[in-house]
Amino acid sequence: MSPHRRVDADFAEEVLADLYRYPRKRVWVAFTLWLTLGWFGGHRFYLDRHGTAVLMMFTFGGALIGWVIDGFYVRSMVRDYNADQALRERVRQPPRELDFMPPLSRDVLAKPPEWTERWHTA
Repeated sequence: MSPHRRVDADFAEEVLADLYRYPRKRVWVAFTLWLTLGWFGGHRFYLDRHGTAVLMMFTFGGALIGWVIDGFYVRSMVRDYNADQALRERVRQPPRELDFMPPLSRDVLAKPPEWTERWHTA
């Protein structure tokens, strides 16, 4: 294989930069989901807390006790999510939605990921 082989277009810096948007969550959306679907964990799914969302879904919001308690914590959960996204953006890690992707750095983008080698050899 040639050491000067082109970077796979799917992993070009422009493509990854376009994919790596760091969306922030909105408090009003989280509160609306908490109020309407909170006893099924809707606000937790929105804030990427899937484990506890599933737990709330099967326990009817923790017998509604967890739902009421979450009403006091929705704002801080949104703040934590947005702070994590900001940190990921600052250190050039993928956003939470794309956690499985490589970081945005020139040394990673200089060559295609190892697992794509079989695409070029098949």
